[in-house]
Amino acid sequence: MGPMKNWGIRAKTLIPSLVIMLIVSGGLSVWIQQQQQEQAVEQAKQAARAIQEQIMADRQVYTERVILKLRDDAVEYKATDMKGLSGQKAIPLPASFVHLTSAVVNQKGIHSADLVALFNINPDKAPRTEFERRALEKLWENRSEVQFTVEGTGDTAKLVAISADVASSQACVTCHNEHPASKKKDFRLNDVMGGLVVKIPLADSFKRARDTATLLIIVLLGGFAVVLGLIAFIQHRA
Repeated sequence: MGPMKNWGIRAKTLIPSLVIMLIVSGGLSVWIQQQQQEQAVEQAKQAARAIQEQIMADRQVYTERVILKLRDDAVEYKATDMKGLSGQKAIPLPASFVHLTSAVVNQKGIHSADLVALFNINPDKAPRTEFERRALEKLWENRSEVQFTVEGTGDTAKLVAISADVASSQACVTCHNEHPASKKKDFRLNDVMGGLVVKIPLADSFKRARDTATLLIIVLLGGFAVVLGLIAFIQHRA
């Protein structure tokens, strides 16, 4: 029996129970926190998909109702990238329109959005991480599968979602194929031109997961303590 042979009945009951309580509580704490974090990530994925759909819809409407309408109405204009917007009668290209609207949202810190591409015209819009590069390559093969990852930990944790940026109008195709800085001159309608990157902070969600797990464990430990106290009291009375 080792050192336990000299223990009283109370010690033989309470000490193993205490050890089991601590092990179970620790395991439950880890499991609960993981479940809460996984739920937070799934919610962020749903939000990212909704944001991506909204941005792509805005871009398509801008292309069809502004770019194409000006062309069809024979209005003199110049569609240009970010660097050329200061010129007269210059309006942003659809991709630049996304950059402009995303910049407004990005400043609020709720989420961020950006366009990147393997055949980027803007030097600043190349893949910035290995995940972005791999995601763009996968989207080139399967445009319907949104790519996800979680970057960072603690206060820097964020969900990264990359969906396909598809050439939904001939205006986009023509612009990219004819642009002097374009690395690819044979885009066709409905080709994947790049990826829309949406990042959603997870720090607050992960903190709530930790707080929830901590609260549940405190309640659980309190319940165990009451049970052990009752056992000790009964043994003492006996």
